[in-house]
Amino acid sequence: MKTATPKPWAIKVIHVLSIVLMGIAVASGYQAFDTGWSGVGVFNRDFLFAAHQTSGILLALTFVTWGVYRAF
Repeated sequence: MKTATPKPWAIKVIHVLSIVLMGIAVASGYQAFDTGWSGVGVFNRDFLFAAHQTSGILLALTFVTWGVYRAF
């Protein structure tokens, strides 16, 4: 039976970054599209929607970059 090889630090960083970005996208999207939530302080709908969009774009960019890196 093969044992798992230790992963390079870059893979660990990308994995953690992906998890964080997914969490931000889900949490901000959930609050931004909740019709019963009026917003508090800086966490208004516009800010949360912008955070949702930005984290989604960064996540997609991370996946594309990883795919290009793996292709070469």
